[in-house]
Amino acid sequence: MVRPARESRSPSARLRARFEEHRLTPTQRRIAQFLIENAQQAAYLSSNGVAELVNVSQASVTRLAIALGFEGYPQLRRYVRELDLASP
Repeated sequence: MVRPARESRSPSARLRARFEEHRLTPTQRRIAQFLIENAQQAAYLSSNGVAELVNVSQASVTRLAIALGFEGYPQLRRYVRELDLASP
């Protein structure tokens, strides 16, 4: 069976793969799940907006971004936007 090229996967699938590469806390997993399920919306939300929708602190959203290797949430949000824009 031939696996489709990585670029052909949906933005949510690529985002899920990125999250699965890291060991996340339960709170971080909740935020990650929200981002996966709402990638198009999340790409334009502030960290406070995400925090309110997931019912976590803004600091938890920032810590997730840093745990994933980003400099902060704005860089993670940019990554999510780029995934959405690059989708076929």
